[in-house]
Amino acid sequence: MRLKKSKYNIIVKTYDDKTLAFNSTSCALAEVNSDFLHILENIESLDMNNLDIKTQDLIAQMKEGSFVIPEEVDEIKQIKIMHNKGRYNNIGLGFTIAPTLSCNFKCPYCYETPENTQMSEKVQMALIDMVEKYAPHIRNLGVTWYGGEPLVGKNVIWNLSKKFLEICDKNNLNYSTYMVTNGYLIDQETINKLKQFKITGFQITIDGPPEIHNKRRILRTGIGTFDVLLNNIKLLLENECEVSIRVNIDKTNVE
Repeated sequence: MRLKKSKYNIIVKTYDDKTLAFNSTSCALAEVNSDFLHILENIESLDMNNLDIKTQDLIAQMKEGSFVIPEEVDEIKQIKIMHNKGRYNNIGLGFTIAPTLSCNFKCPYCYETPENTQMSEKVQMALIDMVEKYAPHIRNLGVTWYGGEPLVGKNVIWNLSKKFLEICDKNNLNYSTYMVTNGYLIDQETINKLKQFKITGFQITIDGPPEIHNKRRILRTGIGTFDVLLNNIKLLLENECEVSIRVNIDKTNVE
Protein backbone atom coordinates (compact mmCIF):
# COMPACT_ATOMS: atom_id res chain seq x y z
CA MET A 1 0.00 0.00 0.00
CA ARG A 2 1.40 3.38 -1.00
CA LEU A 3 1.03 6.18 1.52
CA LYS A 4 1.05 9.97 1.52
CA LYS A 5 1.07 12.59 4.26
CA SER A 6 -2.22 14.14 5.33
CA LYS A 7 -3.07 17.68 4.26
CA TYR A 8 -4.27 18.30 7.81
CA ASN A 9 -1.06 17.87 9.81
CA ILE A 10 0.09 20.74 12.00
CA ILE A 11 3.67 20.63 13.28
CA VAL A 12 4.73 23.09 16.02
CA LYS A 13 7.74 23.69 18.23
CA THR A 14 7.08 24.24 21.93
CA TYR A 15 8.83 26.79 24.12
CA ASP A 16 11.08 24.03 25.54
CA ASP A 17 12.12 22.94 22.03
CA LYS A 18 9.92 19.86 21.77
CA THR A 19 8.02 19.08 18.57
CA LEU A 20 4.29 18.35 18.56
CA ALA A 21 2.27 16.92 15.68
CA PHE A 22 -1.51 17.35 15.47
CA ASN A 23 -3.87 15.98 12.84
CA SER A 24 -7.09 17.99 12.65
CA THR A 25 -9.18 15.22 11.06
CA SER A 26 -8.43 12.54 13.65
CA CYS A 27 -7.53 14.93 16.52
CA ALA A 28 -4.42 12.82 17.12
CA LEU A 29 -1.73 14.68 19.09
CA ALA A 30 1.80 13.40 19.64
CA GLU A 31 5.20 14.57 20.78
CA VAL A 32 7.43 13.49 17.88
CA ASN A 33 11.09 13.14 17.03
CA SER A 34 13.28 13.45 13.93
CA ASP A 35 12.36 9.90 12.79
CA PHE A 36 8.69 10.88 12.62
CA LEU A 37 9.47 14.07 10.69
CA HIS A 38 11.76 12.25 8.27
CA ILE A 39 9.09 9.65 7.50
CA LEU A 40 6.46 12.34 7.10
CA GLU A 41 8.50 14.24 4.53
CA ASN A 42 9.63 11.14 2.61
CA ILE A 43 6.65 8.79 2.95
CA GLU A 44 5.82 8.76 -0.76
CA SER A 45 9.31 7.64 -1.74
CA LEU A 46 9.91 5.02 0.97
CA ASP A 47 10.20 1.39 -0.09
CA MET A 48 7.66 -0.21 2.22
CA ASN A 49 9.00 -3.69 1.56
CA ASN A 50 12.47 -2.90 2.87
CA LEU A 51 11.94 -1.16 6.16
CA ASP A 52 13.19 -2.26 9.58
CA ILE A 53 10.70 -3.28 12.26
CA LYS A 54 11.12 -0.05 14.22
CA THR A 55 10.25 2.08 11.18
CA GLN A 56 7.30 -0.15 10.27
CA ASP A 57 5.91 0.20 13.81
CA LEU A 58 6.27 3.99 13.69
CA ILE A 59 4.50 4.17 10.33
CA ALA A 60 1.70 2.00 11.71
CA GLN A 61 1.24 4.47 14.59
CA MET A 62 1.30 7.39 12.13
CA LYS A 63 -1.42 5.69 10.08
CA GLU A 64 -3.51 5.17 13.21
CA GLY A 65 -3.33 8.92 13.87
CA SER A 66 -3.99 9.74 10.18
CA PHE A 67 -0.67 11.59 9.90
CA VAL A 68 -0.06 9.38 6.87
CA ILE A 69 -2.90 7.93 4.81
CA PRO A 70 -3.39 5.62 1.80
CA GLU A 71 -2.48 7.34 -1.46
CA GLU A 72 -5.97 6.89 -2.93
CA VAL A 73 -7.77 8.63 -0.04
CA ASP A 74 -9.40 11.96 -0.93
CA GLU A 75 -9.45 13.79 2.41
CA ILE A 76 -11.63 16.66 1.23
CA LYS A 77 -14.25 14.23 -0.06
CA GLN A 78 -14.13 12.37 3.28
CA ILE A 79 -14.71 15.61 5.20
CA LYS A 80 -17.67 16.49 2.96
CA ILE A 81 -19.17 13.05 3.59
CA MET A 82 -18.74 13.45 7.37
CA HIS A 83 -20.28 16.93 7.19
CA ASN A 84 -23.29 15.74 5.24
CA LYS A 85 -23.80 12.73 7.52
CA GLY A 86 -23.98 15.06 10.50
CA ARG A 87 -26.12 17.60 8.68
CA TYR A 88 -28.75 15.25 7.27
CA ASN A 89 -28.94 12.38 9.75
CA ASN A 90 -32.25 12.18 11.56
CA ILE A 91 -31.13 10.22 14.60
CA GLY A 92 -31.26 13.16 16.95
CA LEU A 93 -31.46 16.88 17.56
CA GLY A 94 -29.12 18.65 19.95
CA PHE A 95 -29.16 22.13 21.49
CA THR A 96 -26.85 24.19 23.65
CA ILE A 97 -29.18 26.68 25.32
CA ALA A 98 -28.22 29.80 27.28
CA PRO A 99 -31.33 30.81 29.26
CA THR A 100 -29.43 33.93 30.30
CA LEU A 101 -26.07 35.61 29.74
CA SER A 102 -26.19 37.04 33.25
CA CYS A 103 -23.79 35.60 35.84
CA ASN A 104 -23.32 35.87 39.60
CA PHE A 105 -19.54 35.37 39.23
CA LYS A 106 -16.90 37.83 38.05
CA CYS A 107 -13.96 35.60 37.16
CA PRO A 108 -10.95 37.67 36.00
CA TYR A 109 -10.32 35.49 32.94
CA CYS A 110 -13.94 35.37 31.74
CA TYR A 111 -14.33 36.09 28.02
CA GLU A 112 -18.07 36.79 28.17
CA THR A 113 -19.84 40.13 28.52
CA PRO A 114 -22.62 39.48 31.05
CA GLU A 115 -26.01 40.98 30.30
CA ASN A 116 -28.73 41.17 32.92
CA THR A 117 -31.36 39.70 30.62
CA GLN A 118 -33.07 36.35 30.19
CA MET A 119 -34.28 34.54 27.10
CA SER A 120 -37.48 36.14 25.86
CA GLU A 121 -40.77 34.26 25.56
CA LYS A 122 -40.57 34.78 21.81
CA VAL A 123 -37.26 32.93 21.58
CA GLN A 124 -38.51 30.22 23.94
CA MET A 125 -41.57 29.65 21.74
CA ALA A 126 -39.36 29.50 18.63
CA LEU A 127 -37.26 26.76 20.28
CA ILE A 128 -40.35 24.80 21.29
CA ASP A 129 -41.81 25.14 17.78
CA MET A 130 -38.56 23.87 16.26
CA VAL A 131 -38.48 20.81 18.54
CA GLU A 132 -42.14 20.07 17.76
CA LYS A 133 -41.38 20.33 14.03
CA TYR A 134 -38.51 17.85 14.15
CA ALA A 135 -39.87 15.51 16.84
CA PRO A 136 -41.77 13.14 14.48
CA HIS A 137 -38.58 12.57 12.47
CA ILE A 138 -35.95 11.98 15.19
CA ARG A 139 -35.28 9.49 17.97
CA ASN A 140 -33.22 11.53 20.44
CA LEU A 141 -33.36 15.05 21.85
CA GLY A 142 -30.36 16.40 23.76
CA VAL A 143 -30.00 19.70 25.61
CA THR A 144 -26.95 21.26 27.25
CA TRP A 145 -27.75 24.22 29.53
CA TYR A 146 -25.10 26.92 29.37
CA GLY A 147 -24.69 30.61 30.13
CA GLY A 148 -23.73 33.06 31.63
CA GLU A 149 -24.78 31.10 34.64
CA PRO A 150 -27.80 29.03 33.58
CA LEU A 151 -29.24 28.80 37.10
CA VAL A 152 -29.68 32.58 37.13
CA GLY A 153 -32.33 31.81 34.51
CA LYS A 154 -34.10 29.00 36.38
CA ASN A 155 -37.58 29.93 35.23
CA VAL A 156 -36.57 29.69 31.58
CA ILE A 157 -35.04 26.27 32.24
CA TRP A 158 -38.16 25.02 34.03
CA ASN A 159 -40.46 26.31 31.27
CA LEU A 160 -38.48 24.87 28.35
CA SER A 161 -37.77 21.59 30.15
CA LYS A 162 -41.46 21.05 30.82
CA LYS A 163 -42.30 21.58 27.15
CA PHE A 164 -39.40 19.41 25.91
CA LEU A 165 -40.44 16.52 28.15
CA GLU A 166 -44.04 16.76 26.96
CA ILE A 167 -42.87 16.64 23.32
CA CYS A 168 -40.59 13.68 24.05
CA ASP A 169 -43.38 11.76 25.79
CA LYS A 170 -45.77 12.45 22.94
CA ASN A 171 -43.27 11.31 20.28
CA ASN A 172 -41.54 8.56 22.30
CA LEU A 173 -38.13 10.27 22.12
CA ASN A 174 -35.08 9.64 24.26
CA TYR A 175 -34.26 12.81 26.22
CA SER A 176 -30.81 13.63 27.61
CA THR A 177 -29.73 16.80 29.42
CA TYR A 178 -26.56 18.27 30.90
CA MET A 179 -25.67 21.55 32.60
CA VAL A 180 -22.49 23.62 32.63
CA THR A 181 -22.79 25.64 35.83
CA ASN A 182 -20.54 27.45 38.29
CA GLY A 183 -22.41 25.48 40.97
CA TYR A 184 -22.95 28.31 43.45
CA LEU A 185 -26.77 28.41 43.27
CA ILE A 186 -27.21 24.68 43.93
CA ASP A 187 -29.38 23.77 46.92
CA GLN A 188 -31.73 20.92 47.78
CA GLU A 189 -34.82 22.66 46.42
CA THR A 190 -33.04 23.38 43.12
CA ILE A 191 -31.76 19.81 42.88
CA ASN A 192 -35.28 18.45 43.37
CA LYS A 193 -36.49 20.63 40.52
CA LEU A 194 -33.54 19.71 38.29
CA LYS A 195 -34.16 16.01 38.82
CA GLN A 196 -37.86 16.51 38.07
CA PHE A 197 -36.77 17.69 34.62
CA LYS A 198 -34.14 14.93 34.25
CA ILE A 199 -31.16 17.29 34.60
CA THR A 200 -28.73 15.13 36.57
CA GLY A 201 -25.34 15.71 34.89
CA PHE A 202 -23.22 18.76 35.70
CA GLN A 203 -19.87 20.34 34.91
CA ILE A 204 -18.51 22.55 37.70
CA THR A 205 -15.19 24.41 37.73
CA ILE A 206 -12.68 24.17 40.59
CA ASP A 207 -9.49 26.03 39.68
CA GLY A 208 -7.23 24.62 42.40
CA PRO A 209 -7.00 24.56 46.19
CA PRO A 210 -8.88 27.28 48.12
CA GLU A 211 -6.11 29.89 48.13
CA ILE A 212 -5.92 29.76 44.31
CA HIS A 213 -9.56 29.07 43.44
CA ASN A 214 -10.76 31.95 45.64
CA LYS A 215 -8.72 34.46 43.61
CA ARG A 216 -10.17 33.25 40.32
CA ARG A 217 -13.70 31.92 40.82
CA ILE A 218 -15.21 34.86 42.67
CA LEU A 219 -18.62 36.41 43.22
CA ARG A 220 -19.33 39.83 41.77
CA THR A 221 -18.60 41.16 45.28
CA GLY A 222 -15.08 39.65 45.11
CA ILE A 223 -15.78 36.89 47.66
CA GLY A 224 -14.28 33.44 46.99
CA THR A 225 -16.50 30.42 46.38
CA PHE A 226 -14.45 27.28 47.11
CA ASP A 227 -16.21 26.07 50.29
CA VAL A 228 -19.71 26.68 48.91
CA LEU A 229 -18.91 24.83 45.68
CA LEU A 230 -17.36 21.87 47.49
CA ASN A 231 -20.46 21.50 49.68
CA ASN A 232 -22.77 21.83 46.67
CA ILE A 233 -20.83 19.18 44.73
CA LYS A 234 -21.18 16.83 47.70
CA LEU A 235 -24.91 17.60 47.80
CA LEU A 236 -25.28 16.75 44.11
CA LEU A 237 -23.45 13.45 44.60
CA GLU A 238 -25.62 12.62 47.61
CA ASN A 239 -28.61 13.10 45.30
CA GLU A 240 -27.22 10.62 42.76
CA CYS A 241 -26.22 13.26 40.24
CA GLU A 242 -23.05 13.05 38.13
CA VAL A 243 -20.48 15.84 38.41
CA SER A 244 -17.50 16.48 36.16
CA ILE A 245 -14.85 18.83 37.52
CA ARG A 246 -13.37 21.33 35.08
CA VAL A 247 -10.08 23.09 35.79
CA ASN A 248 -9.09 26.17 33.79
CA ILE A 249 -5.29 26.23 33.69
CA ASP A 250 -2.94 29.12 32.99
CA LYS A 251 0.44 30.29 34.30
CA THR A 252 -1.08 31.52 37.58
CA ASN A 253 -2.30 28.09 38.72
CA VAL A 254 -0.49 25.53 36.59
CA GLU A 255 1.53 24.23 39.53
